[in-house]
Amino acid sequence: MFKKTLFSSFLLLVFFGCSSVNVRPLSELSDPRLIFEEGLKLVSAKEYNMAMDYFNFILTNYSQPENEKYYSWALYETGFCFYMLGDDKQALDHFNLVLGSAKTRGPRNLASLLKDKISRGNGYKNTSYN
Repeated sequence: MFKKTLFSSFLLLVFFGCSSVNVRPLSELSDPRLIFEEGLKLVSAKEYNMAMDYFNFILTNYSQPENEKYYSWALYETGFCFYMLGDDKQALDHFNLVLGSAKTRGPRNLASLLKDKISRGNGYKNTSYN
């Protein structure tokens, strides 16, 4: 009986441990807003590499002027993911792209703040909260 309970507990742990966040696959999405929102769910769950897949999909497929808002935010969020993964060079490259091209104020402001933080040597990997 104990072994059966232990095994059942183990299966539940494995099942719930593997399902960290519920996001729709890219193949089901065609609106940049929905793709962006799914990417943000992954960022919230600290699934940065998977989140970058969603943001890169926007960068590749939605570069038209009417999608500038989501394009700019996706560019910033990709940089943020690199920042959280400790890749300051890639983060800076993306933040510079945001600063050089984004018309949307939010991603420009955030990119500027994180760029300054990294430039001062306070990148994510050099902080106490990583």
